[in-house]
Amino acid sequence: MEEKNLEKDLREIVGERVTTSHFERWFYANDLMPIPKMIKTLFKTMPAAVVKPRTVQEISAVLSYCSYNQITVVARGGGSSGLFGAVPKRGGILLDLTDLSEVVEVDEIGEFVTTEAGVTWWELDRRLKSEGFAVRS
Repeated sequence: MEEKNLEKDLREIVGERVTTSHFERWFYANDLMPIPKMIKTLFKTMPAAVVKPRTVQEISAVLSYCSYNQITVVARGGGSSGLFGAVPKRGGILLDLTDLSEVVEVDEIGEFVTTEAGVTWWELDRRLKSEGFAVRS
């Protein structure tokens, strides 16, 4: 699929929250740890586009579009993983889920938390501390 068509089609789903800019895509071709050059030569870590959905409905629509067009998708949450976990290996698109950063529920009785995909460890820790809890290690 051509890059211009890909960007146009994705804009119909998420509006202006899609980019094919080389600079922005380069930023997403790495995660917390730099990827060794030897590994980078084996994989296409540069996504064709970066999409920033804000709702579950937008995520669903993007995934349906990509499935129909056989486009690889990599999801990236808070961006705090390392070791090649949220980096494309075969191009495709990268779903940046940082806008979905709500701590949905802190269940004091069951001692569990429900969050959206973009919540960072720092945000989660801060919220838990405000309610008298901490992340278990």
